[in-house]
Amino acid sequence: MPDRDKWEPRRLADGYSAPGRAYVSKQRFEKNARRDARAELYATRDAAPCLRAAVKADALVARARTAGDAGDFAGAVALFEQALALAPGDEEALFGKSYALAVMGHSVVHADPAHARELLARAIDIQRSLLVGAPRSLGVLINLNSALCDLARTWEDEAPERAAGLVEEAIGHVRTAVEVAPDDIDAAHNLSVTLALAARLAEARDDLDLALELAEEARDAAESIRRLAPDETESLSVLVGAVIRVGDVRTARGEPDQAAAQYHAAIDLAGRLRETAPGEPEAVVAMARAHLAMGGALEDSEPGRAIEHYESALAGCRGALDAGSEAPEVRYWAAQALMALARAVARWGTARAAEFYEQAIEHFRALSAAAPEDPRRMADMGFALLRMGQLFEETDPDRARGHLVQAAAALTQCVALAPADWAAWWALGRSHVSLGTLGRWRGRQDEGHLTAALDAFERALALRPTSPLGLYDIGITLFDLSVMAHQEHHDPDAAMGYLARSIELCERALAAEPDDAWYLTGLQAACTDYGRLLVVSGRREEGARYLQRGLELGRRSLEVAPQSWATWWNLAMYHIYTAQPDGAFEALREALRADPQSWYRVEADAEWDPLRDHPTYRELEAQYKARAR
Repeated sequence: MPDRDKWEPRRLADGYSAPGRAYVSKQRFEKNARRDARAELYATRDAAPCLRAAVKADALVARARTAGDAGDFAGAVALFEQALALAPGDEEALFGKSYALAVMGHSVVHADPAHARELLARAIDIQRSLLVGAPRSLGVLINLNSALCDLARTWEDEAPERAAGLVEEAIGHVRTAVEVAPDDIDAAHNLSVTLALAARLAEARDDLDLALELAEEARDAAESIRRLAPDETESLSVLVGAVIRVGDVRTARGEPDQAAAQYHAAIDLAGRLRETAPGEPEAVVAMARAHLAMGGALEDSEPGRAIEHYESALAGCRGALDAGSEAPEVRYWAAQALMALARAVARWGTARAAEFYEQAIEHFRALSAAAPEDPRRMADMGFALLRMGQLFEETDPDRARGHLVQAAAALTQCVALAPADWAAWWALGRSHVSLGTLGRWRGRQDEGHLTAALDAFERALALRPTSPLGLYDIGITLFDLSVMAHQEHHDPDAAMGYLARSIELCERALAAEPDDAWYLTGLQAACTDYGRLLVVSGRREEGARYLQRGLELGRRSLEVAPQSWATWWNLAMYHIYTAQPDGAFEALREALRADPQSWYRVEADAEWDPLRDHPTYRELEAQYKARAR
């Protein structure tokens, strides 16, 4: 699920009142004219040179504003700089230049973070200098707050502590703005969205107490906007997002009842917004976001009710689209509702899920066509294609391959434009993993795709070095490469090298999330295979320790997920490696109960060759072979 905060910072294009633009007064000359012009003015009492410079600067500022209004912010910056060459201290020119730079930086936060940082840093430097002379200037405070938040977002994945520091400064400036003008809607709006951003950063650092405090304060700030402008649709939409954020933090804290209460409140607020502005994109999107949040909270415990909420989200978006809405955000949230529906119904079969994924992909294609250079749209498309491909990995590998190849292409294009997008690198890695292991149980794996996956995961981990998911995915890819090194290249030393690093990374992931069933099972598999290879290589004592570690991890995993096919399979391997056929068949029987169609995996795995004539093997074959995919 994408971030649900409505982060649309407000900036003021003009932070000065009309009296401040009096270019012909002596005060204006003294503040803005070049020093040599001022000296000439006082020496000769002839104001003409200063007048000409000020009037020319005034004209350049007016032209710059016209360029900005037309969307030519680069041209506006150039004109503001010409004005400043004539009047170096001109606050209006400085303010306008910083505004234009900030808008340009905001537009490439996702597409080109490095360029965004350069532009935003220049804007921030100007805004900080303006505050020195006017520390309570409302326009400067609001714009500085926005630019700092945008700069923080460019560092969010690469340097989260740095991002948090920038947001902390941004909060300080916007709090001052609210003190200066308690009834200013722009200041209150920015306070709410800045606090919501701070809450998200705190949640990412697992500081859930701080995240909840910030999220609740963001909600209170959004409530104040509603009091100031009860009929403003965007303000009510921001409130919906702030309430959902509180619910998300409650969910992260393991407080489902409190989270559900927040999501219900968000649905009620979205209903009021729909009554105020029926059919407006803001109202449609707010309702969709609220229903998707509620559905996400219910998906594991009450999948039927979750689907009802997802369908409600989709129905609202479809209604708006059928009525002729061309708002891209409505189409985007329709696609997200379809993705959620596909995920929820996949447990009951692939056909309906595939239908939903296909519809989501159509929406993402339309969004991408409308914004072909936007890496976020490429990432959306790639992720939807990835999910579609994964749906058919075992039932229809050829169909899966077609979608996965398209996913990898879209995501490769995305990371080329947005190399700091952690999620896109991760999804690219997952696409290559799926392509690389598509035929693993039919005796076919693609080492090239696995190597490409490893590179993508390494790049993702470099952007988010402490991510348990990033650590785990590299570890599992190394495990897959170890299997190929051992079984296809007959190189046990290379296999053990892969496994040693796999164990190290999976241990780190598990240390971060000790009860995660996937991390337990992945580490179990790596320890079991490593132990077996150590024993075969003559390092029996060391190998026995790793085999025992694998057994312990398997038992822990079953406490968390007793129906895990992978865990039972790994336990069967443990018993094969330790020459305990009865234990191997007992574990295999449980694995087949968890996935009755998985017999083909037994037939494809050479580890079962010595046991194929065993009576229990024949019994299980007779029971499950007909069901195999």
